[in-house]
Amino acid sequence: MKKRWKAAGAACLFLLLALAVLPGLTRKQTEEKEERDPDAVSIWYPGGYEILSNMELNDVWAVEEMENRLDVSLDFSGNTGDLDSSFQTLLLDLSGTDAVFYRFSAEQLRSMAENGQALDYTPYLDQMPNLKKRFAENPLLYQYASVDGQCLFFPSLVENSYQDILLGIRKDWLDQVGADKPESVEKLAEILLRQKNLYAQGELENQGEYFIGLSSYNEYANQLMRVFGTDSGVYWNEEKTGLVYGPATEEYRNYLIFLKSLYQAEMLDAGLYETETTDFEKYFLNNMSSTILTTGEQAQKLEKYAAANGDDIILEYVNLDTLSGETPAIYRTAHRQNQVLEYGFVINADISQEKLDMLLKMIDYLYSDEGMELMNWGLEGKHWIMENGERVYNPDCIEDGEYYAIAMARYLKQDMLCTDRTANRNMLDSDVRAAVDEASYQEDYSFDEPRGYYTKEQEDRLDTLEISLGTFVEETTMNFIYSSIDPSDDGDWQDYLDTLESFGMEEYLEIQLDAWERMQLRQYEGGEES
Repeated sequence: MKKRWKAAGAACLFLLLALAVLPGLTRKQTEEKEERDPDAVSIWYPGGYEILSNMELNDVWAVEEMENRLDVSLDFSGNTGDLDSSFQTLLLDLSGTDAVFYRFSAEQLRSMAENGQALDYTPYLDQMPNLKKRFAENPLLYQYASVDGQCLFFPSLVENSYQDILLGIRKDWLDQVGADKPESVEKLAEILLRQKNLYAQGELENQGEYFIGLSSYNEYANQLMRVFGTDSGVYWNEEKTGLVYGPATEEYRNYLIFLKSLYQAEMLDAGLYETETTDFEKYFLNNMSSTILTTGEQAQKLEKYAAANGDDIILEYVNLDTLSGETPAIYRTAHRQNQVLEYGFVINADISQEKLDMLLKMIDYLYSDEGMELMNWGLEGKHWIMENGERVYNPDCIEDGEYYAIAMARYLKQDMLCTDRTANRNMLDSDVRAAVDEASYQEDYSFDEPRGYYTKEQEDRLDTLEISLGTFVEETTMNFIYSSIDPSDDGDWQDYLDTLESFGMEEYLEIQLDAWERMQLRQYEGGEES
């Protein structure tokens, strides 16, 4: 499966977080197909956090409630081990499976349609008023649902999303050098240097074996590019008149220069682009990291782990936008408040009419405000309450020390087609939430990948270009930061740009723009395509 701007990250879909570590199958998966309720709609849907409570998706309160409200019978089954492998195996034989929920590429959808596997639901749109309303409001939803003039895919939506990657700075070390929270990357570097000097003198409070300074995990570290007004992929220029390849910009150069300066001053994690998440957690818990770059939720957990180990480490939280100064922060598509994902439902073309009617009713309900409310929040008083003006999950549903997402998975299924991330945001501690809310969405130069709108020749060429450009950028970025070549040296930088050109950067941008323009021609107008 190709890796182009995958919007569906772990933060959006619970299923990707809970499953990789849980081998085996659910009970429903091990049953013979003929033993299931023959009148129920059979849906392959990967399990999520409910598995940790020894539950099946069929038994989650919101799923049962949806069945009751709609008078439909549903039978969810899914694998809890290697999902990609199980998904590919499933596509070889869909007999007995009425619908599949997973991440579908445009190539898979096209192939399924050509093989008679995927149902074109265009003729049934009049049965789905909520979906039609969504199509009218969100052109991208319709564009992603459509492949070669057919509606084959019901894409997932994320609403009220937020940028949750924050800097967490140790308050005790910040206070020791008499500094406030940094308001720029330059101020951050100054604070780290002062702390490093105290460490060298053996005077940094509770100092560990080493001084790491800034530490993170590669996926989180990439977010720092936004502070410099760039990104690792393609985005629109400031005038939104043309496409830009982030790694070829002066902004990206400035980002590299900053990280190299930290590394040369021994204030940067040497494994920033190589480490597993547990490495930067270890540095933090062992009093070596002054500052971590991670999600607010993860930082909260680290604080609690530290306290449980008798080391009360308190963090000050800094939103990355506050470090960008006059340079507008760049937002990836996945950072938008409203997003369309590559996850969703596909219907087996061999489904019976009776089951199709039930399935369309269910899917359309999930696109409704009521359905989204049910799956994300449940009932007032029972599953959520108002607290300090914010709607939060009912603490009576959560056992002491239990992670709220795991606890609520017994009752709700937040990622079933439409996700309201307000729930995630409201469950953050107040200081983390305050830092998250400092984000601004005024500047959005991100680029909607025109998935499904490349020609076959463009697809093949993109595969080659993405591998060559991506590999070169990744390797050279690390060399710029950690090795002898210097991004501030005009000669080294020009050699880098020349190599990007030789690897087909301009051709890459032209293909993306051509496919994007083709995608814009497909607009939904009450069931008719313009």
